[in-house]
Amino acid sequence: GAARALDKVEVALTAPGAGIELRVADTPGGAADAFRVVARTADAGQVATLVPAAGERGRYWLIWLTALPRLPRGHLRAPVQLSAAHR
Repeated sequence: GAARALDKVEVALTAPGAGIELRVADTPGGAADAFRVVARTADAGQVATLVPAAGERGRYWLIWLTALPRLPRGHLRAPVQLSAAHR
């Protein structure tokens, strides 16, 4: 596959409060550090929209959860639904 630019990535969560990063790389990496961060949110709502800077392109895109939402009684939960829009 070829490198692509994304206009945005939407992440739907079951509860607000997650930390999320959008990362990109041209080659597959074994660790998240192999991908550079191009967008982030520290306290997402139930739908987070991550918008990379114009011109960001990559072959491999990674959605990295840096913090999970807290539910009642202190439980953590993060089922997600993704939607990406590319140019």
